[in-house]
Amino acid sequence: MSFRPFNNNVSIVAFEKNNQRYAMTVAWATQVGYDYIVLLLGSQSETGQAISKGDLIGVSVLSKAQKDIAAQIGETHSTKFDKLKDVSLHEFGMAYTIKNSVCEMCAEVVDVLHLDGIEDDNLVYAKVVKYTTNGNDYLTTVSYTHLTLPT
Repeated sequence: MSFRPFNNNVSIVAFEKNNQRYAMTVAWATQVGYDYIVLLLGSQSETGQAISKGDLIGVSVLSKAQKDIAAQIGETHSTKFDKLKDVSLHEFGMAYTIKNSVCEMCAEVVDVLHLDGIEDDNLVYAKVVKYTTNGNDYLTTVSYTHLTLPT
């Protein structure tokens, strides 16, 4: 699908569960209330499959300078490679954020939804419990050509 009506931010979701660290690059994430966010995580994602209600996750909205981090984390599955190795992190219990991101959020998963048309994917609805901001030089899907939509 070549339809791209929005220029979304590029974010990283990262957390640890059952002694396994998970991280993924996310193109579809947005704020839906003062302290609520949603993220659409594809069905192929080990990170998306591991997330469940009540989990604490880190969400980092990347800056343009963090394009290489987006590529590194988006390249492979979490169980095959420690995607967070050599990445400068903040830890919030089992949630991880990428240092110096435009926005670093620690969020609690309120629900994981499966909606008509995206039944296999995971629409993660989460409440932000802590955040920090650092500028506004967002890495967006338009400036990060590595992300492609299915045709």
